[in-house]
Amino acid sequence: MLRSDRSHIRNAALAVLALAAASFAPAAIATAQAATMPQMQASFAETRAQGRAALLSRMIAEIGARPDEASAILDAAIAASPADENILRATASAAFPQTEFAAAPQPAAETAAKEEKPRIFTGEVAAGANVTSGNTDSTAASLSTALQWDFGKWEVESNGSLEYASDGDTKTTQRYYLDSTVRRDLNERLYAFGFASYTDDQFSGYKYETAGNAGLGYRIYTGKVFKLDVEAGPGYRYSELTNGGVETEPTARIASGLVWNLNDNAKLTNDIAVNVGTDKTISTDTLALTTKLIGALAARASVELRHNSAPPAGSEELDTTSKLSLVYSLN
Repeated sequence: MLRSDRSHIRNAALAVLALAAASFAPAAIATAQAATMPQMQASFAETRAQGRAALLSRMIAEIGARPDEASAILDAAIAASPADENILRATASAAFPQTEFAAAPQPAAETAAKEEKPRIFTGEVAAGANVTSGNTDSTAASLSTALQWDFGKWEVESNGSLEYASDGDTKTTQRYYLDSTVRRDLNERLYAFGFASYTDDQFSGYKYETAGNAGLGYRIYTGKVFKLDVEAGPGYRYSELTNGGVETEPTARIASGLVWNLNDNAKLTNDIAVNVGTDKTISTDTLALTTKLIGALAARASVELRHNSAPPAGSEELDTTSKLSLVYSLN
């Protein structure tokens, strides 16, 4: 009952203020047309010295004279008397119900809390089964990780994978792969990069291979739905063959990365890299479709093509790996 009485009293007071403002409006119009907002704020401060009711009446009159500047006039009145902000806003809204006034600014702490904090670290672990054709034909288990750190202009990305299979007591697949890329933004789209990789594939004719490149990259598309970047640069490759021989050569790396967010639950990615050397060219192309299942868990179907233009004797040029994996997000 008490709250109801207070509501009626407040509405009545607002009505009285509106009527008072109407009688004051002719004089205020001339003032409003000539005054700038800083001048109006100073004028509001002088009016406040006469009492809160005088300030409320003056504000309503000013808004009535210049309805297109209603929010600015309200802000000037609040700046002149911050302690009266709540009643000033309530009075303006009641007197001009059809006018949309700017919302009250939120404290910096609340604004910061609502802003999405940038992720410094993102990562995932994937495990599954794959079917391999080429140098080996077998069903194998696989484990892979993808980690990324974002430090503003600097970005570090690391990937690793393990593939293993055996047929009875005979090992048919054993491949380890690691790479790491460091990127440094030069502007919104252009960046410099350094790349290094290590491959240990016992069934490729090589004991291990290492490669490193540095160069420039460019982000062609940077939208939330579609992202595409390309990079290129010179480098060097060192390969040790299983028979004890060694191959070394300068290289040039050209690569692209595509991310297509089909919807909130599915994305398509395609990573292509071509490492051209004086003796051979090694190319990889990985196409993957990832679909969210529940929580941090997702399913992924992928196909990876690895091509060596001049493999060691007894090894095939093309390896194809198809995978079905469960992916767990570490974010």
